[in-house]
Amino acid sequence: MPHIVPLTDDAISVLETLPRFKRGDHLFSTNFGKQPVNGFSKAKTRLDREMLRSWRAIGRVMVEIAERARFGSLPFTT
Repeated sequence: MPHIVPLTDDAISVLETLPRFKRGDHLFSTNFGKQPVNGFSKAKTRLDREMLRSWRAIGRVMVEIAERARFGSLPFTT
């Protein structure tokens, strides 16, 4: 079953300029057009995990700054 997505004229113009694969009809592919790109859920899981790590690191920095402020120490020294 085809997945139909409405596009603006500008978007269609951009897509028409892209090179095509010789082995298949899929525009976004990792195997020369034979199959569409897949594995989005695995990629999203990895991205979510990395983002959570970043937020945890930012949280630790913010706690450190708050603790230093509470004791009258500047958070950054030069």
